[in-house]
Amino acid sequence: MPKYTANSLRKFIVGIIVALFIAIGLLAGTRLQERIAYTQTPDDTHIHQVYAKNPIKTEFIATAQGLSGVAIARQESSVSDNAIIAQIYNNIHVAIPSSLTVTPTELKLSFNPQPQSAHQKFTVTIETSANKQAALLLPYESDSTKYPNTIVWQNGIQKQGSLGITQYERPTIALSLARWLGLPHQRALWLGIGLCVVGFALRRTPSRSPLSKGEKLRDAISSPHMRGGDLPAGQAGVGSRSTVAYYVIVFISILIVYWPATKLFFYSDDVPILARTEVLKSTNPLLLFTPHQYTDSDPNSQFGFDFWRPVSFSAYPLLLSYLPGRPNAQVYYFVNIVLLAITGCLLFTIAHHILKSPAFALLATAIWAFHSTKLGVVYWWSSSQDILASLFAMGTIVLYLKNKYKLAMMCYMLGMLSKEYVIVTPILIAGIELLSNRGFQVKPAYRTGRPGMTGFVITAGIFLILNTAALGNPWIFKDTHADTYAFSLNPISIARNIIVYTSASAEDKLWPTTKASNSLELFLDTSFELWRAKTSGPYYPGVVLIMLWLIGVFAFFKNTNVRNTLIFGGIWWTLYLGPILLLANDWKPRWLTLPIFGIGLCGAMVLQRLRIPKLAIYTLVLLSGIYGYQTARAEHLIRFYREQSEYTRNAYHQLRKQEELIQGAKRIILIGITEEQETSLNAYLFRVYAKNPHADIIYAASMPPRQEPGDIIINMSGVIPYYPESEK
Repeated sequence: MPKYTANSLRKFIVGIIVALFIAIGLLAGTRLQERIAYTQTPDDTHIHQVYAKNPIKTEFIATAQGLSGVAIARQESSVSDNAIIAQIYNNIHVAIPSSLTVTPTELKLSFNPQPQSAHQKFTVTIETSANKQAALLLPYESDSTKYPNTIVWQNGIQKQGSLGITQYERPTIALSLARWLGLPHQRALWLGIGLCVVGFALRRTPSRSPLSKGEKLRDAISSPHMRGGDLPAGQAGVGSRSTVAYYVIVFISILIVYWPATKLFFYSDDVPILARTEVLKSTNPLLLFTPHQYTDSDPNSQFGFDFWRPVSFSAYPLLLSYLPGRPNAQVYYFVNIVLLAITGCLLFTIAHHILKSPAFALLATAIWAFHSTKLGVVYWWSSSQDILASLFAMGTIVLYLKNKYKLAMMCYMLGMLSKEYVIVTPILIAGIELLSNRGFQVKPAYRTGRPGMTGFVITAGIFLILNTAALGNPWIFKDTHADTYAFSLNPISIARNIIVYTSASAEDKLWPTTKASNSLELFLDTSFELWRAKTSGPYYPGVVLIMLWLIGVFAFFKNTNVRNTLIFGGIWWTLYLGPILLLANDWKPRWLTLPIFGIGLCGAMVLQRLRIPKLAIYTLVLLSGIYGYQTARAEHLIRFYREQSEYTRNAYHQLRKQEELIQGAKRIILIGITEEQETSLNAYLFRVYAKNPHADIIYAASMPPRQEPGDIIINMSGVIPYYPESEK
């Protein structure tokens, strides 16, 4: 392994800076093809007339950088093209050499790109020799507040409103990249570059020297996860034969508890994801791994991603699509449950490593596995993104603990490509290392073979760079994307989210309502505006859970192991919930998929410290399984998933029944589809399952007066599935 000195690092940085300056100089002299930079739309009901001795002049502030053309909207008239004269002037009233192109809809002036044109004033004059009967007609926007930076003059008199102006530009490549890098959604790129630079800088390695026999023995002893290590006497290490039964229990119990999910059909985002996979697989498979917007002739079926998750939303459904036949909901849901069960086994491994007791590790895993927040994950196939992210995140931790560092890095990247919150996983690995008294290293330690955190830092940086490149478009200069979720740094909003999610973590549905709790609820509702949340509460269990956690930390403060584990559990809950605590307009219990394990760790550690007998622990595990079994079948909890599923299944069965009589239908008429159900039931379903996936989709409020031969009627009138406020 070569040595990297501070001098060589400085030379490397200087070389990069020089190369960047040369590249910027070259790119600054190269311009892109012309594009539309800004458009002012006129009101066609208001017209300015331009004729002999009645010219018009408009002044505007350019938004284009490298302004290369200006088009003025017009309406058709009998004026001759040769009779129209137009000229553009810069901010010092010097005429800019230009050429005029006249079309029935616009007058376009083309000229050489103007440097530093943004925020500069330009003037366009238009005149004609035609008489008033053959006047040039220029529509304008009558509302002067709509485009305040535009002024219209005619014969020295300021006119109302503004003309329809389209600005064209040819910016340099360097400027285009600068604009792109300056967009708000490109901030992750800078963070990614920073992480890569820091990671590579910290990978300066010392020369490798052989280990003595004593050092090898000491390193082996200090790695308890490798062979059982410093586990108490009589307790086998993770992966030994005596723990296989625990893995079987975790795996089988999760399959049994959530088996009802295999009876569901696809609904909501499931359907467009499957349609996108089917269409792009046959047309352009590479686009499947981008945030490409799937479009359909049906205007209600425009679907795309404002995020990049190529593993969970592209590779995973693509692999399942190669199963025989059309997408089988039973099989798809079953695979999700299997992946969740594997995740449970990985969490058991982690809990065993921390608690060093299979019984208490089983309890921590049971609290995670059978918590009611899993319903939103298991009973909605699209939540495979959360399942896959959890699977790869936990796989990263387990592989790292087993010294499979390269595989851990690969798993870490796959996790981030499934869902972004996995990026915090290395912080938790560092916490586990500290809990195991092995400590963690930022820099690589080649004497022991441990890569430290630098590998994860670099991997996270690469992901952020790739994610930004996939989502960002360097030729789009304006960030017109409206955020799906609104973020807020308001302390009240963050406190409200903490209370909502801690109460959900505490299984709020099990807590009684008393006079004291009602008083606390009223106080919380007033103080934190809990009425804004779309969840039902009660919310006081969240406050109680936080208080219990704080009491536990202080009560066991002198016991380093218990105290640190409780703090680690709280950090686990907070990190994996992450930016969701900043959301101001959406609350989903399924986002607690991984955070709940932090609660399980805390509970198991406290019971272990209190020396609760193992028989009592196994009883608690059994009760948790029974609770999960009943919860997964409770009608009031699964009603939404079941009725949404039955809604699309109903339409699917109508399609299949009519297709037995009609071959290759040209029209599929959807009757009585409510606005709330357009996501689940629209063209997507029929693009996946119809024999003619290209049939025209027609929406109707009632039965059409005339039905053409070969029409398929999907009548959903009066069928309104349950749709709670929390899911809207």
